[in-house]
Amino acid sequence: MPLMTIRLELARTPGHPDGNANHGYEFHAPLTDDFHLDDAAWRDKNDLCTVRKFEDDLEDEHGVLIHSGSHGWSFSYVPDQDEDDEPLFKFGGHVIQPNEYLSVTEHDEVQRTFRIVSVTPLFIGAASTNGAPRQKPRYLRHHHLCVPRSPPLPHGDLYLTGVALS
Repeated sequence: MPLMTIRLELARTPGHPDGNANHGYEFHAPLTDDFHLDDAAWRDKNDLCTVRKFEDDLEDEHGVLIHSGSHGWSFSYVPDQDEDDEPLFKFGGHVIQPNEYLSVTEHDEVQRTFRIVSVTPLFIGAASTNGAPRQKPRYLRHHHLCVPRSPPLPHGDLYLTGVALS
Protein backbone atom coordinates (compact mmCIF):
# COMPACT_ATOMS: atom_id res chain seq x y z
CA MET A 1 0.00 0.00 0.00
CA PRO A 2 1.39 3.47 -0.79
CA LEU A 3 2.02 6.15 1.78
CA MET A 4 -1.28 7.46 3.04
CA THR A 5 -2.35 10.92 4.12
CA ILE A 6 -4.33 10.62 7.35
CA ARG A 7 -6.38 13.51 8.71
CA LEU A 8 -7.39 13.64 12.38
CA GLU A 9 -9.84 16.14 13.86
CA LEU A 10 -10.62 16.72 17.52
CA ALA A 11 -13.44 14.41 18.62
CA ARG A 12 -16.30 15.43 20.90
CA THR A 13 -15.19 16.90 24.20
CA PRO A 14 -17.04 18.83 26.92
CA GLY A 15 -15.72 22.07 25.40
CA HIS A 16 -16.50 20.96 21.84
CA PRO A 17 -19.67 18.80 21.84
CA ASP A 18 -19.52 18.53 18.03
CA GLY A 19 -15.76 18.10 17.88
CA ASN A 20 -13.52 20.68 16.21
CA ALA A 21 -12.50 20.45 12.55
CA ASN A 22 -10.01 23.29 13.14
CA HIS A 23 -7.92 21.33 15.67
CA GLY A 24 -6.10 18.28 14.42
CA TYR A 25 -3.31 16.65 12.50
CA GLU A 26 -2.60 15.69 8.92
CA PHE A 27 0.23 13.20 8.52
CA HIS A 28 1.71 10.69 6.10
CA ALA A 29 2.34 7.07 7.03
CA PRO A 30 2.51 3.66 5.33
CA LEU A 31 -0.30 1.25 6.16
CA THR A 32 -0.64 -2.49 5.80
CA ASP A 33 -3.42 -4.06 3.73
CA ASP A 34 -5.46 -4.41 6.94
CA PHE A 35 -5.05 -0.65 7.70
CA HIS A 36 -2.50 -0.81 10.51
CA LEU A 37 0.72 1.17 10.60
CA ASP A 38 3.36 -0.64 8.53
CA ASP A 39 6.43 -0.18 10.71
CA ALA A 40 8.70 -2.06 8.27
CA ALA A 41 7.72 0.33 5.46
CA TRP A 42 8.04 3.27 7.88
CA ARG A 43 11.71 2.36 8.43
CA ASP A 44 12.27 2.66 4.66
CA LYS A 45 10.20 5.85 4.20
CA ASN A 46 10.40 7.63 7.54
CA ASP A 47 11.76 10.80 5.94
CA LEU A 48 8.43 11.10 4.08
CA CYS A 49 6.30 10.53 7.21
CA THR A 50 5.65 14.17 8.02
CA VAL A 51 2.96 15.75 10.20
CA ARG A 52 1.18 19.10 10.21
CA LYS A 53 -0.60 20.09 13.42
CA PHE A 54 -3.31 22.72 13.08
CA GLU A 55 -5.28 24.36 15.87
CA ASP A 56 -7.79 27.19 15.50
CA ASP A 57 -5.91 30.50 15.21
CA LEU A 58 -2.46 29.16 16.15
CA GLU A 59 0.33 28.85 13.63
CA ASP A 60 0.67 25.34 12.15
CA GLU A 61 3.44 23.12 13.50
CA HIS A 62 5.39 20.84 11.16
CA GLY A 63 7.25 17.72 12.21
CA VAL A 64 7.70 14.00 11.63
CA LEU A 65 6.28 10.68 12.84
CA ILE A 66 8.94 8.99 14.99
CA HIS A 67 9.31 5.79 16.98
CA SER A 68 11.43 5.48 20.08
CA GLY A 69 11.80 2.39 22.23
CA SER A 70 10.84 4.20 25.43
CA HIS A 71 7.94 6.33 24.15
CA GLY A 72 6.56 4.38 21.20
CA TRP A 73 5.06 6.41 18.33
CA SER A 74 5.05 10.20 18.55
CA PHE A 75 4.78 13.33 16.49
CA SER A 76 8.05 15.26 16.89
CA TYR A 77 8.56 18.89 15.91
CA VAL A 78 12.18 19.53 16.97
CA PRO A 79 14.83 16.94 15.96
CA ASP A 80 16.64 15.16 18.79
CA GLN A 81 14.46 16.67 21.55
CA ASP A 82 11.89 14.67 23.49
CA GLU A 83 10.22 17.64 25.21
CA ASP A 84 8.24 18.64 22.12
CA ASP A 85 7.07 15.11 21.24
CA GLU A 86 3.35 14.30 21.26
CA PRO A 87 2.89 10.57 21.98
CA LEU A 88 0.21 8.57 20.17
CA PHE A 89 -1.58 6.15 22.49
CA LYS A 90 -1.06 2.53 21.34
CA PHE A 91 -0.75 3.76 17.75
CA GLY A 92 0.87 0.59 16.43
CA GLY A 93 -2.22 -1.49 17.22
CA HIS A 94 -4.91 0.85 15.90
CA VAL A 95 -6.89 0.38 12.70
CA ILE A 96 -6.35 3.54 10.64
CA GLN A 97 -9.67 4.07 8.83
CA PRO A 98 -12.22 6.88 8.72
CA ASN A 99 -14.45 7.12 11.80
CA GLU A 100 -11.95 5.33 14.02
CA TYR A 101 -10.26 7.24 16.86
CA LEU A 102 -6.69 7.94 17.98
CA SER A 103 -5.48 9.61 21.18
CA VAL A 104 -2.61 12.10 21.24
CA THR A 105 -0.98 13.59 24.33
CA GLU A 106 -0.44 17.18 23.28
CA HIS A 107 2.14 19.75 24.41
CA ASP A 108 0.01 20.72 27.44
CA GLU A 109 0.25 17.05 28.64
CA VAL A 110 -3.49 16.52 28.06
CA GLN A 111 -4.41 13.37 26.15
CA ARG A 112 -7.12 14.20 23.58
CA THR A 113 -9.10 11.94 21.30
CA PHE A 114 -9.15 12.62 17.57
CA ARG A 115 -11.44 11.14 14.94
CA ILE A 116 -9.88 9.86 11.72
CA VAL A 117 -11.79 11.78 9.05
CA SER A 118 -9.90 10.69 5.94
CA VAL A 119 -7.29 8.25 4.70
CA THR A 120 -6.12 8.87 1.14
CA PRO A 121 -3.10 7.73 -0.90
CA LEU A 122 -0.19 10.11 -1.15
CA PHE A 123 1.26 10.12 -4.64
CA ILE A 124 4.63 11.78 -4.93
CA GLY A 125 4.92 13.13 -8.46
CA ALA A 126 7.97 12.80 -10.63
CA ALA A 127 8.64 14.12 -14.09
CA SER A 128 8.05 11.70 -16.90
CA THR A 129 11.08 10.41 -18.75
CA ASN A 130 9.87 11.60 -22.17
CA GLY A 131 9.19 15.20 -21.11
CA ALA A 132 5.40 14.86 -21.29
CA PRO A 133 3.41 15.76 -18.18
CA ARG A 134 2.48 12.82 -15.98
CA GLN A 135 -1.11 11.73 -15.93
CA LYS A 136 -2.94 12.07 -12.66
CA PRO A 137 -3.55 8.74 -10.89
CA ARG A 138 -6.99 7.18 -11.26
CA TYR A 139 -8.95 6.36 -8.12
CA LEU A 140 -11.93 4.39 -7.00
CA ARG A 141 -13.53 5.80 -3.87
CA HIS A 142 -14.86 3.44 -1.20
CA HIS A 143 -15.94 4.60 2.27
CA HIS A 144 -13.74 7.71 2.02
CA LEU A 145 -10.75 5.53 1.23
CA CYS A 146 -9.19 6.14 -2.17
CA VAL A 147 -7.39 3.32 -3.89
CA PRO A 148 -5.59 3.50 -7.22
CA ARG A 149 -7.36 1.91 -10.17
CA SER A 150 -5.18 -0.35 -12.26
CA PRO A 151 -5.24 -0.40 -15.20
CA PRO A 152 -6.39 3.21 -15.74
CA LEU A 153 -9.89 3.65 -17.07
CA PRO A 154 -10.30 4.98 -20.63
CA HIS A 155 -10.87 8.72 -21.05
CA GLY A 156 -9.66 9.46 -17.49
CA ASP A 157 -13.09 8.96 -15.89
CA LEU A 158 -13.53 8.02 -12.26
CA TYR A 159 -16.18 5.46 -11.38
CA LEU A 160 -18.09 4.39 -8.30
CA THR A 161 -20.34 1.39 -8.88
CA GLY A 162 -20.41 2.17 -12.61
CA VAL A 163 -21.33 5.86 -12.35
CA ALA A 164 -18.88 8.41 -13.73
CA LEU A 165 -17.72 10.89 -11.07
CA SER A 166 -15.63 13.15 -13.33
